[in-house]
Amino acid sequence: VVCGDFNVAPDDRDVWDPSACHGGTHVSQAERLALAEVVDWGLVDVLRRRHDEGKLFSWWDYRAGNFHKHLGMRIDLLYTSASMAERLSWVLIDRNARKGKLPSDHAPVVAEFF
Repeated sequence: VVCGDFNVAPDDRDVWDPSACHGGTHVSQAERLALAEVVDWGLVDVLRRRHDEGKLFSWWDYRAGNFHKHLGMRIDLLYTSASMAERLSWVLIDRNARKGKLPSDHAPVVAEFF
C-alpha cells in the first residue's frame, strides 16, 4: 500500500476545471509523467478501480471557500499492488471529515480490504 498527499492530480477527471489549472502545479505534464512512472511499477489506483467518474476530490482551497463550491482536486491517492486491489471491499473519500471545525484542506481516502 502506497498512499498519501501526492500533490498531483493524475488526470483531468481529478480537477474541477482542467482549463483553469492547465500547466499549473498539481497538473503539469512533468508531474503527471513522474507519477505515471511510479504507477507503472505495477500499482493500482484503488479509488479509480471502483469509481471511474470525475469530480471526486480530496483537496479544496479553504481560503476561497472552494469546498462548498465543490471546486477541488483529487491529489490524495491510495495505490496497492494488483493482488491487494483484488481484495478491495470498498473505497471512498470521506468528505464528512472536511466539514468539522478547523478542518484540514484535505479529506482522507479510506478503504477496506478483506
